[in-house]
Amino acid sequence: LVATREERNRREDTGKIELLDQMISDLQSELDEEGAQEDELIPQLVKLEDSIRIQNDALAGVQKTLGAILEAGGVAIQELRSRRARLVEIAELNERFHLLDSHYQTDLERLSAIHESGSMFVHLEQKVCPLCGATPHAQHLDSECEGNTEIVVQAADAEMLKIDRLRRELAETVISLGVEQNQLQESLAAFEGQYKTCERELNDIASPAFATERASYNQLIDKRSDVRLSLEKINRLNHLVAQRNNLDIEQPEATGGQTVTKTIVPNNLLDEFSQL
Repeated sequence: LVATREERNRREDTGKIELLDQMISDLQSELDEEGAQEDELIPQLVKLEDSIRIQNDALAGVQKTLGAILEAGGVAIQELRSRRARLVEIAELNERFHLLDSHYQTDLERLSAIHESGSMFVHLEQKVCPLCGATPHAQHLDSECEGNTEIVVQAADAEMLKIDRLRRELAETVISLGVEQNQLQESLAAFEGQYKTCERELNDIASPAFATERASYNQLIDKRSDVRLSLEKINRLNHLVAQRNNLDIEQPEATGGQTVTKTIVPNNLLDEFSQL
């Protein structure tokens, strides 16, 4: 029974050894194909980390420049939209003010006609009032009845003065809008130039530089990943070899009962010894 148990354990250990040997062989083949050497990979990883930090700083600088250009372009396009909207508003106001001035002109012509006809009526021969029937001696020309032509003329004159003042104020407003309109049109050209400059810098300078720096950064990151993966494979290989050696120590030979240690030597070390 004891012999049977030992035989079963021996077969299990043999199976483990065979599995470990296969895993070690496969992993060693991968490392040999990659040409991975631990004493070379560790310094290489350190250099890659330094290069990544430097490249990251360069990429951050390009990103800062790119951000500044985008911000300037955004300000330019916003100013363009704002000024164009104001120009449309000024054009609409000018149309309304032109229409209002036309109404003022019509009112002045009407009041001027009232003034002229009223002035002529005052100097005519006095007769019976056609409105109230009063005789010339009974008429009260200084009262505020509908037949007081002088008061009507005075009211027309006052209204004409008021409209003249309003027209002057309106004209001043139109002139002010015209000055603002000219300034806005001049500034449009400046902001259009600024936007085109930003667009050209993005197309010719910032975007290609960013793409180049980004590509270099990605290449370094990929290379670091490869180096780390190779180091992980080496660590895993060392761990498997240690497990294999432990099983060799624990596995007695079937004939003599003595323990035999079987050390797995990596192929790259064998190649180095063969060249000595």
